[in-house]
Amino acid sequence: MPWSKRSLRSLAEGLLSAKSKPSISSKKFSPDLKILEKDILKSCIEYLSYSKSGKFWRSNTGAVVSEYHGRKRFIRFGIRGGGDISGILRGGRRVEIEVKSSTGTQSNHQKEFQRMIEEYGGVYLLVRGIE
Repeated sequence: MPWSKRSLRSLAEGLLSAKSKPSISSKKFSPDLKILEKDILKSCIEYLSYSKSGKFWRSNTGAVVSEYHGRKRFIRFGIRGGGDISGILRGGRRVEIEVKSSTGTQSNHQKEFQRMIEEYGGVYLLVRGIE
């Protein structure tokens, strides 16, 4: 099964020791319930903070228009198409996690970034919850 189709919980169970697992409430998922990407992202970061098998961090990407000394500037930050969470496993394997809602889709830049990470032996996950 490709990494991008595994759930975050499956990855986390492999990364976390039994002693370090946080308690997560197991609310039933309802298709009518609209869960925002920011809430999924927050839960993922909290869950991964207990990992003993790697380090994970929020990876912001985007752009902003700012004014400095009366001149407008367009500033891009992060890697275009990069995951929402980046990490590294013990042994050096890179991990990128893209968080989407149940209806969210990857942009073309995100698909290209996924191909690059997988081509070079990294792990790329497309996560829609921590189930």
